[in-house]
Amino acid sequence: MIQQQTEDCAKADGVTGASPSFLDGYISEREYARQRGVSVRTAQRDRQLGDAPPFVVLGKKVFYRLAGLEQWLLKRERASVCTPVRAAGPLR
Repeated sequence: MIQQQTEDCAKADGVTGASPSFLDGYISEREYARQRGVSVRTAQRDRQLGDAPPFVVLGKKVFYRLAGLEQWLLKRERASVCTPVRAAGPLR
């Protein structure tokens, strides 16, 4: 299902042609924003602020490498900052 949606968005973004394409393993800016649940403008702003995954610009189009996105997400992964609360004594 996700693969089909990615292919449909790629076609809408002009990424078509015989398979395999040199853009295999990349998604468009629009697809990245859609999967992230933000607008394309938010994705653009995040890039300008340096708070975005690695990207490639080809002409006027921006693409994200899927492996680069995964690495970026892993770097942002955090453990819980809360410490467990222990009871002071037996519960009554």
